Amino acid sequence: MFADFKTSFPQVTVFSLEQLPIKKINPKSKKELAQKKSLVANVKTMLVAQSAFHSLPLVLDKKIRHSQRTPCNLAHYLQKDFGDALKHEILIADVQRTGFVHEISVTADGKELTLTATVSADGQGDPSPLPVLRLTFKDEALQHCIYARWRQFLADHSRQKKWTKGKKPEPVYPLLVNLLEPLVYFSSGAGDNLRAVRDLMRAVAGEAGSADLAAIESEIKRLDREIDERVYELYGLSAAEISIVESAVK
Repeated sequence: MFADFKTSFPQVTVFSLEQLPIKKINPKSKKELAQKKSLVANVKTMLVAQSAFHSLPLVLDKKIRHSQRTPCNLAHYLQKDFGDALKHEILIADVQRTGFVHEISVTADGKELTLTATVSADGQGDPSPLPVLRLTFKDEALQHCIYARWRQFLADHSRQKKWTKGKKPEPVYPLLVNLLEPLVYFSSGAGDNLRAVRDLMRAVAGEAGSADLAAIESEIKRLDREIDERVYELYGLSAAEISIVESAVK
């Protein structure tokens, strides 16, 4: 169900660590001991972050399933009643622009989420990224909820090769905003619904350790870079050798 969450950041396991050709440390070298200590600390922090990354969507889904809720589209949260919680900016020049949507992605940057569609003009053409909508949030809990729900929704449909169902191009903006239902609402009143979302994400944070999936993803990427750097230092790799290693794992 959560395929995308499982593969986005492969988990570090004790078994995988044991298979690494760990360099024997010279006990007299304070530099090497410090490098090893830093590497171990980063790996331990990575394990904690990965645990939160994989558990958060599961916890959120479980708590939503045990609530009175109704599936809804993004347009529900773009109504004027929710204006104090988020603002939206349409990035597509023509909301009636048509095409074949092959992929959908949602990215987080600070208080903003951006929805992007990979679109081709016809069924055989090469698709290219098309930013469609940017959301700027005033309500942190709502941002966390919408981002996590979209990520889960896209993970559930990760095997879908094309979102445009017919043989003719269809409007891109209405597909993402009006037709798909990755979100939920708990109350018809905006104020009551936002309170329910805040309570939900507070409960998720209490059980999963965090309600901010985007922050966890950013932390994992940072730790991944730092672990690579510590390993390069420990093995004394040159810039040329590092380039070879990084090219091999792309």
